[in-house]
Amino acid sequence: MLRTVALLTPPFASLTYAVPEWLAGFAWCPGLRVAVPLGRGMLRIGVVLGDGSPLPEGVTARPILWPLEKEPLLPSGHMEMVRQLALRQAVTPGPILAGHKLLMAADQCNARERAATEAEREIARRLGCLPSCQ
Repeated sequence: MLRTVALLTPPFASLTYAVPEWLAGFAWCPGLRVAVPLGRGMLRIGVVLGDGSPLPEGVTARPILWPLEKEPLLPSGHMEMVRQLALRQAVTPGPILAGHKLLMAADQCNARERAATEAEREIARRLGCLPSCQ
């Protein structure tokens, strides 16, 4: 199962990620914030936009690492507004979502979500998203 995720920090791209098998039963609804790998060892926060488009043959998607909430932080009406604003401004949804006050308030209220715990780092390391310390 694939999901499109908008990154909330540069490059603000909308990328396709795979849902990990161990979280396949989780509801991956649009508006849900997630932690995703980007590059070598970098973790980014993104927002699920919806179903991912099929990948070309021979390409594999990297897995979403974990959800940051149990339910989507942004309701579907807000996600439609973000989509419309992105179309009008000719940008990806990432910069629009990065400036969304509801997301900024959630980050200020829960500093724990901004810093990866040791358990989260270990999961990322086992998935090959973080280099192991030597």
